[in-house]
Amino acid sequence: MYVSIKKELLVKTLAHANRIIEKRQASPVFGCVLFDANNDYIKITATNMDMTIIDIIAFNPANCIINESGTYCLPVSLLYEISKKFSNNSNIVLQSNINTNEIKITNNKTSFSIHYIDSSSFPPLELINDNNDYIDFQMRTEDLKNAIDITKVAMSQDIIRTQLNGIYIHYNEQDNTLRFVATDLFRISCTSINAPKNTNNIKPVVISKKTVMELLHMLSDINKNDIVNIKINEKQIILEANISNDIKSIYSSRVVTGSFPEYKTALEINNNKLLVVNVKDFINAIDRVDTIVSDVSNSIQLNINNNKLTISGVSKELGSAIEELECKYYCNITANQNNSADIKNSSNTLEDCTMQDSNYDVLINNEDILNDNECALHNNDDILNSDYQSEDYDWNYNSDSDMNISNEEQSGIDSDYSASNKEINNSTDGAIPSNSEHNEFKICFNSKYLLELIKPISTNEVYMYLNTSVSPTIIKPDPNKIDGTLSLVSVIMPVEIVHN
Repeated sequence: MYVSIKKELLVKTLAHANRIIEKRQASPVFGCVLFDANNDYIKITATNMDMTIIDIIAFNPANCIINESGTYCLPVSLLYEISKKFSNNSNIVLQSNINTNEIKITNNKTSFSIHYIDSSSFPPLELINDNNDYIDFQMRTEDLKNAIDITKVAMSQDIIRTQLNGIYIHYNEQDNTLRFVATDLFRISCTSINAPKNTNNIKPVVISKKTVMELLHMLSDINKNDIVNIKINEKQIILEANISNDIKSIYSSRVVTGSFPEYKTALEINNNKLLVVNVKDFINAIDRVDTIVSDVSNSIQLNINNNKLTISGVSKELGSAIEELECKYYCNITANQNNSADIKNSSNTLEDCTMQDSNYDVLINNEDILNDNECALHNNDDILNSDYQSEDYDWNYNSDSDMNISNEEQSGIDSDYSASNKEINNSTDGAIPSNSEHNEFKICFNSKYLLELIKPISTNEVYMYLNTSVSPTIIKPDPNKIDGTLSLVSVIMPVEIVHN
């Protein structure tokens, strides 16, 4: 083999390969790339048996010259480290010596010789062909990257329920969209895009967290308006795209086994209160107050009173912080006033809002994150073990907590408010604005979780649909100002205040 290749091209392809190669290998061949040079192109293949990357560099007299073909297994980490230290805008020459089983790497006056492994030792790859029952479709790079990037914040780190450690992709027949969904049991992030052609036939799959991160790396190298070709079946997802004029990249990954929980019910709850806040001001205020918070749950409190939002955080060790914001607050909104294609009219109440599968009883279970000092996350086991009678149910918490929401307090929160002459925008037409001195509403959230769900919102205002201080909260962009092809809706469980 004798090839001469531009340094920048070789380094970029080796960087792709080096990311998926595991640091500890059962065999040296698993730390190698298959370097295949023939008359028309150089193909560099790397795999960890779950993910595979193939980069193809086309023959080009200006960037890639192939004088003699050959196929060898080369140690990727070593080859990558050597290549990136050569001078920029220079050519790297790779020449084989079958007598010594070495590849000589030359750049200007510098040369290395590294040992290679016979190509027959490289692990076999699953063939990519039309006989594997793949569904083919295409997406713009920017749309795919944004959908993955927005959704990934809610991915779980549960080592047991591996189907939660990634993003669930499926076709949603109700609104003809392709959905990307993730949950970590405390929140849900759901991004929808108008369904590309043929996606109505795809089988739902879960792509792993490592696949998600690698796809984001790959997509960041592609022009945002370029098209990505995608193939999906029940075992594998494959993406093909041109990284540049000289490099074509093929990425494949196994999908995660297991059933993703039914999440749609949680997006369809009919919360009857609406908080509207400027996104930029809200993010900055939460970030500032969060500086003082140091407990396990990172809990901050939102106090809504007369269109004024007070954000506060307390730490016994450090002190406290308070910030006030202007907001719009509406009470007693109805289901059809949510004004979103993602939230339908539904008779579901909080007790219907658990997402279940055969492996566990409730999707949102906060029992693993408890704080013995000031704050503890609400434990849904208490809800599941209680008999629901109505929305006026007197919630009973664990014995460590002396804070209960009584029927009187609940009725005070949910009481009917007098009408106002204030103009209400179309999205809350018919709702009663908050102008009564008795309509104070308090709720607590994990500041980190809340920030991660709000930051992707591109509209000037965020809409938060609330019910009670222990009910799931729905977060959406301003439905009247959505611009673009993506639709976003998120759900977050609140944190329970515990007084000791």
